[in-house]
Amino acid sequence: MGAIQCIDLGSGAGLPGIPLMLHLYALGVPACWYLVEKSPRKSQFLRTAIADIESELSVQLPIKVVETKLCDWETRHELPLHKGKRIILARAFRTLTPYVAREIAHVLAPAELVLYKGRKSTILEELAELDALVKVVNIVPLHCMHKKERHIVHVKI
Repeated sequence: MGAIQCIDLGSGAGLPGIPLMLHLYALGVPACWYLVEKSPRKSQFLRTAIADIESELSVQLPIKVVETKLCDWETRHELPLHKGKRIILARAFRTLTPYVAREIAHVLAPAELVLYKGRKSTILEELAELDALVKVVNIVPLHCMHKKERHIVHVKI
């Protein structure tokens, strides 16, 4: 499909996947999107939301809901082979453990992960445990209204 393959893990209510997809679509950026959600109720909400948006805009959007846990996801059946860039978004992971990193690598590598995380000290501790599994690209501090320490962590896996 698109030159960029974007996967929103633990999509929940579709944030940030749906708004980012709409933004890139409006800019004409060729990308295909997968919203991965294990909850049947949330997956149905996502399907309904996408159908409503498509109906309102009178377009077929490049987005698919995949109802599964990451560890149960058989990419050969759900995710077409892709030669472009694969970006994985996640804001739901509390801790990126070696186990989770290996699961992501097994199912989705090679890819770039963009993670919404908290304190930098905690991020550095997590990354130290992942030494051989990921390559850190950048850790960007966010300035949030609620004054809690938040960062975007960009790693390659």
